[in-house]
Amino acid sequence: MSSWLVVIPSINPLWGKRCIQSLTDKETNFKHIIVKNYEKDHGVAGSWNIGVDRVIDEGIDWLVICSESIRFKPNSAKKIQQALDNASSDDMVLPAEGFGWHLIAIRRELLLTVGYFDEVFFPAYFEDNDYHYRVKMISEQLGKPWYPWSYFTLDAKLLGIAQGLKFRRYNMDFGFLKSKYEEKWGGSPVEVYKHPYNNPEYSLRYAERYHRL
Repeated sequence: MSSWLVVIPSINPLWGKRCIQSLTDKETNFKHIIVKNYEKDHGVAGSWNIGVDRVIDEGIDWLVICSESIRFKPNSAKKIQQALDNASSDDMVLPAEGFGWHLIAIRRELLLTVGYFDEVFFPAYFEDNDYHYRVKMISEQLGKPWYPWSYFTLDAKLLGIAQGLKFRRYNMDFGFLKSKYEEKWGGSPVEVYKHPYNNPEYSLRYAERYHRL
């Protein structure tokens, strides 16, 4: 049986709690961590990286990234467990269909290969685009069938997009974040560079880290 850790970046303490409560199942043994960004803001990438550290340090098979705006239906934990157990050895990234990066599972093997999420994209946006592109490029570089991704289906509800940002009333400079992405990859939404910042000395694993527990 596959082991998995759910990481939930949380800005609203009630939402994070209700999210994990809706998933909890006594018959399914998974771990979880709610990153309390309302106490110390790690941003989205920083929060996910806290989960990456736990998965690597504890030898957990899968990291399941989950938005606190997800509300699960009964038996969702069992269905996630089944999807992870039934994944082929080539399935390194397993998103829930229709939820994008709000609910997505990533194998420890891939995290070890691709590395951390880039925290230069703070507090949110483009950290997912960056990782998506790096997975695609590394898959091609290594000749691995890790891309495109397979999906699993799950009956759950997404209460809203960017709810945490709205709750905290961030003054989000989307244009600045987009410029950071274009600086790293040469374009958006179509990337140009084969190396971060068009520098062959930088591997595709390149990511900056600022936020740790």
